[in-house]
Amino acid sequence: MPGYPLRSHARQGHPHSLRSPIPADGPSAPTRPDAPTAPTSPAPRLVCSFRCAPPRSTITFVTDGFASFDLPSPLLDALAEAGFSTPLPVQRDTLPPALSGRDVVVSAETGSGKTLAFLIPLAVRLLASSSGVEPRALILAPTRELAAQVRQVADTILAPLGLISVLVTGGTPRQPQARALKDGCDLVIATPGRLLDHARRGAFCADRCTNVVLDEADRMLDLGFLPDVRRCLELLPIPRHTLLFSATIPTAIEELAAEMLDDPARIRAEEDVAHPVPAGIRHEATLVRAPMKRLLLVHLLKDDAIGSALVFVNSRFRCGALARVLNDEGPPADSLHAGRTQEDRDAALAAFREGTLRVLIATDLAERGLDLRRLTHVINFDLPKKAERYLHRVGRTARAFGEGTAITLAAPPEKDDLQRIAEGVGVEIELVTYEGFDYGQRPEGLDPLIPRQDLRRKEEERQRKADERPKWKQGTPTKQKSAFWERARKARKTPTPRNPNPGGRKRRRSP
Repeated sequence: MPGYPLRSHARQGHPHSLRSPIPADGPSAPTRPDAPTAPTSPAPRLVCSFRCAPPRSTITFVTDGFASFDLPSPLLDALAEAGFSTPLPVQRDTLPPALSGRDVVVSAETGSGKTLAFLIPLAVRLLASSSGVEPRALILAPTRELAAQVRQVADTILAPLGLISVLVTGGTPRQPQARALKDGCDLVIATPGRLLDHARRGAFCADRCTNVVLDEADRMLDLGFLPDVRRCLELLPIPRHTLLFSATIPTAIEELAAEMLDDPARIRAEEDVAHPVPAGIRHEATLVRAPMKRLLLVHLLKDDAIGSALVFVNSRFRCGALARVLNDEGPPADSLHAGRTQEDRDAALAAFREGTLRVLIATDLAERGLDLRRLTHVINFDLPKKAERYLHRVGRTARAFGEGTAITLAAPPEKDDLQRIAEGVGVEIELVTYEGFDYGQRPEGLDPLIPRQDLRRKEEERQRKADERPKWKQGTPTKQKSAFWERARKARKTPTPRNPNPGGRKRRRSP
């Protein structure tokens, strides 16, 4: 797709923007205060308008609520008690074919209500069949956090109906999960790897599991889980009822649907957009040199207008390092990445959801499915490598047709990558500068976000501490031990024994 040139766009009253456009090669150093300036009219701001998303269609809701789908009265009562009264568009389109027993492939924008769209058909089919010890339904999710979130929503709907769900994910002890499976349940919510582990050990029996949901199937493709997903589906009996949900449907997912599903109904909530993005998100970007990103991030997070922020980086090391920087220089922050224990990840996510933690630094582990209702800002500290990643990152805000802001910190050499993302997703990304921040300054000291420089900084810190120690404690333990025995030998005045076999040959004993 050919790229479109930058065009001017004026929008007054933005809280963070200056009244001057950004040069094509990024912000320049501040000018002298005594330099004469020519009177000019208010300059427009630049906008990446590579391909604009088409206007959104008007959202129409079902006036009768969920009662129009002829759901069982206990389920309607459970939905009303949980606060679900009006079906969203994806639920309105998915429920008729799913309730009729037809396989479904759903592609809808993130945060549109896909979880409830597959939980309602599962609840109806579970109520219609006889219960037992073996599970009758299975939900596969790509990450532990998404599986735990689905389980939380499922319990609010299924628990009042007397239906039991079990969470089976990695990072937690295996024995409690195996006991829960053997005690009996109606629904299993699992990640593919841990489910196969329980199946090999005989704890999971799929003889009666005729209902299956694949949630965020394209994320499973990105993580390389499709072979495990196929093995999980091979465990299930045929015929079965399969629902496949995802934000995007790439070619590999189409092949999986053609192979594992039986004449599925295909539903696309936004047919005119290849990569749907929630309409309530305002997209901004600023061009700043890479070493200055952490200083700009600290400057932005000091603004009270940012209620809560989810900051994305591209590696575990940068995730932990950036969290340490913010704890030292900015607001308190925690990290969420695959290198942490499940308890630490759950604690960080729970604190962020409850509002006690304002800033969460995360890798792409948090880009899918997490429902963060209080999230107001998503900040791309590192530019995503694919346009789809940008779609899922910014989709953590503006959930359920709300509003939010997505800010991208891009280095000047990354401007072409930013343009490709805007073209691929189909959004307008406004280039802005932020008041009160000096784009021409230079950071002091080493950059803690670069591993090599971080090791050098740690070495300098270790050497400084070693120099501050008393002389008799200096040196490594091995050297200290050698010096101790050398002093002991001199005190005893015993000569060092000579090597009886200087040539290194093994002496033969005489017979």
